[in-house]
Amino acid sequence: MERPYQALAARYDLVMEHVDHFAWAALVERIWMAHGAKPRRILETGAGTCRLAPHLGTPRRTVVASDLSPEMLREGRGRLERRVAADFRRLPFRDARFDAVLCLYDAINYCFSTHDLRSFFAEAARVLVRGGLLLADATTATNSRRHFLDTHSHEELDGVHVVRRSWYEPTLRI
Repeated sequence: MERPYQALAARYDLVMEHVDHFAWAALVERIWMAHGAKPRRILETGAGTCRLAPHLGTPRRTVVASDLSPEMLREGRGRLERRVAADFRRLPFRDARFDAVLCLYDAINYCFSTHDLRSFFAEAARVLVRGGLLLADATTATNSRRHFLDTHSHEELDGVHVVRRSWYEPTLRI
C-alpha cells in the first residue's frame, strides 16, 4: 500500500496543491465544536506529508501525524515535530492516549477488506480516551463515478512528467 507513496513523496505536495488544508482544518474545528469537543491530544492517521496537522496545532494541543509511508512523513519535517510511521490498523500508541483521531482525505478507503476496516476502528477506539472522537471521511460510489470513472491527466512538476489514470470499477466498488 505504501510503495506508490514512497515513490511519489517528493512530489506529493505539488500533485495535491489543489487541496485547501486550511479549509479542511476549519471544518474539523467546526465539527469538534458542534460536539462540544476540545481535544488537546490529536492523532492524524494517513497524514502523508503533514499538511493538515499544522493547521490544527495550538500551544495547548499536541498533534501527532502518522502515515504508513516514512518517505511521506520525511517530506513533512519542518511542518510538524511529532511524526510516526505506522499502519493505522496496528497503531504503536498506548491505550487512551488521544482525545481525537483523524482519518481524512479518503485515507480510510485504503481499508480494502472488512477485516482492515474492523482493525482500523478497533485501533482508533483503543487509542481514544473515553468520549474521544474519531473523524473520518470516505469517497462514495457517487463521488467515484463523478470524478474517477475514467480520467487521465498529465502535468509537469519540477521538470518531471506525471501521468495519472484513475478509474472506478462499479461492480467491485473500487
